[in-house]
Amino acid sequence: MILKNGQVFINGKLIKEDILVKENKIVKVSKQIEGELPIVDITGKIVLPGFIDIHTHLRTPGQEYKENIESGTKAAVAGGFTAVCAMPNTNPVLDNKKEIARFLERGKKEGVCKVFAFSSKTFQQQGRELVDFEAVSDMVIGFSDDGQPVVEKDMMEKALLKGSSLNKTIVSHCEVKEDGHINKGEVSEKLGIKGISNKSEWQMVKREIGLAKRHNTPVHIAHVSTKESVNLIAEAKRNGAPVTAEACPHHFLLTDKAVEEMGAIAKVNPPLRSEADRLAVLDAIKTGVIDAVATDHAPHSPEEKMEVEKSPFGIVGLETTAKLMLDLVNKGELTLAKVVELLSEKPHKILGLTGGEIKQGVPADLTIVDMDKEYIIEEKPRFSKGQKTPFAFKAGKGDVHMTIVDGNIAYKNNEKEG
Repeated sequence: MILKNGQVFINGKLIKEDILVKENKIVKVSKQIEGELPIVDITGKIVLPGFIDIHTHLRTPGQEYKENIESGTKAAVAGGFTAVCAMPNTNPVLDNKKEIARFLERGKKEGVCKVFAFSSKTFQQQGRELVDFEAVSDMVIGFSDDGQPVVEKDMMEKALLKGSSLNKTIVSHCEVKEDGHINKGEVSEKLGIKGISNKSEWQMVKREIGLAKRHNTPVHIAHVSTKESVNLIAEAKRNGAPVTAEACPHHFLLTDKAVEEMGAIAKVNPPLRSEADRLAVLDAIKTGVIDAVATDHAPHSPEEKMEVEKSPFGIVGLETTAKLMLDLVNKGELTLAKVVELLSEKPHKILGLTGGEIKQGVPADLTIVDMDKEYIIEEKPRFSKGQKTPFAFKAGKGDVHMTIVDGNIAYKNNEKEG
């Protein structure tokens, strides 16, 4: 195909160029490309390097009633993601060659975008024994026990050293478990619900940074939610520690007041925090302390998301993340270059994957956006099996127009304005 009349994001600038795509690759980027191939007119649209979600829960295998590879990847491409990175807290856990191979094969058959896998760091995510890193290293993009912290310091230390030796990303779910359901603060007191303190996160962030500094081994901090964590990561980066971090839109756009309004739909781990925490995380995104934005898409069934204290943690995010970010661009809070950095350039770099730029010879994974498109977020996702979003009915401007994966149009937004 030839993509014509769009503006293309190249080296931080928007340039009016055509793009020739052949056999899954970008073959040419120049002013006027002619040929016999199908023409895709994208007048008024912007072509960005394909977005990658560094943190997704596809609930496959074992919990397909919540989500499956087909529904999850359809949600992903509708949200502009050309690739997703699946967390291993499945049933069975992705902690061995057999299960990981089976999952990746299903990803190729059932997915409409690229599907990468994390292995767990420890068998069954129990924190007692490391998985066989060497055996699965070539199959996965990294190691994470997401959903569960690695409690023992020496176990995390071993994981970091193993990951570094194999040049694989080690992700830390930073949590010292507390018997709570939502953020500890005014809202938890008002609702009479046990709260989870900021310290439950930042004290483990501090531990991981200390280990990374001691051994010069990279660590990636998942779903940062507190101002203390932000300060620790900022200081670590100033001192040259090999630390990267991600944040999720719900943590820099919502507060724990959403739980008061929407109940279990807004119950997530780490919990939605205070306004001071929200602003700290948003500022960290703007200043580069946070490297990537991830969805932490974690769908559940409607029966499970009823009462706050009985509900599991987790909210949906694949279909809303990009549009929320583009709305921030239109509001002047972020630049388009920063969005590309957070959703494409840095995630690819953190994971050691090819991507994050548009040039000749790279895979044709492209996210095409319409910055003038107005939207109102629907109450329930269109493609995910997950339940309604805390961002339901939010109006905004700037949306995904088309998602191209390996040179094929995986999604096109045919919705009318509004």
